[in-house]
Amino acid sequence: MDTSLAVISHHEVLLPSMIVSLIAFTLGGLVKGAMGLGMPVTVVSIMCLTTDIRTSAMLVLVPVLVTNLWQCIKSRVWFAVYRQYWRLTLSMSVILLFTSVCAVDFSQQFVTVVVGFVLLLFAVVNLWLKSARINNRFDRGAQYVAGISTGVLGGLSGLVVVPLAIYFTARDLDKEVFVASTAPFFLLGAGLLTVGYSASGLLTLVLSLQSSFLVLPALAGLVVGERVRPLISDRMFRTMLLLVFIAMGINLIQRGIAG
Repeated sequence: MDTSLAVISHHEVLLPSMIVSLIAFTLGGLVKGAMGLGMPVTVVSIMCLTTDIRTSAMLVLVPVLVTNLWQCIKSRVWFAVYRQYWRLTLSMSVILLFTSVCAVDFSQQFVTVVVGFVLLLFAVVNLWLKSARINNRFDRGAQYVAGISTGVLGGLSGLVVVPLAIYFTARDLDKEVFVASTAPFFLLGAGLLTVGYSASGLLTLVLSLQSSFLVLPALAGLVVGERVRPLISDRMFRTMLLLVFIAMGINLIQRGIAG
């Protein structure tokens, strides 16, 4: 009798978690397909209804790897992107790998609040004031700043999107070039985080397998989102991107404070 009740109780907990996971990764893929980013924050926001922030960040790693690899293969320019932005590639890789290994010793909640605040501030300034632009003359230094900040904030929080999104938005790229330029770095970031978190013990075999099972709903959402993107003009895309940043920033601050 007790055993039967325990099994029923287990399924009552497991079923809502599975439903929430499917919804989270499908919506995350949809946002990723339409905007070129936003999957990790979308997924973590919804998954926190049933699990903690750190576990959510681990579960999103494999779908992020696969969806960005998908976009890299479709664009066929990812190695050219790494060459063009080699300063960003180098600085991000070194710092991100180091900080992801050390992430277990830091408060993820504090870092999440900081990342959310930076993203929110950038989006608000660009949406209502004069948009920030990085002149080609200053791009070399900007790449190092973006790479180092991505390495530090991304390694500690598991979210590499924020500094990269700010940098590439400030480069004022059209929507297709933006997606083609950011996907290789999101792929690189997810790969390095996977290595670092595995080395530190944060990413276990069980979490890796669970993450792998969530690739299919993420890809399904991605395909739908990619069909939506051509219907959006460059100006509307930038405005929508900044609005997504505001929502992401507020959510990160809220999640970080809530713990």
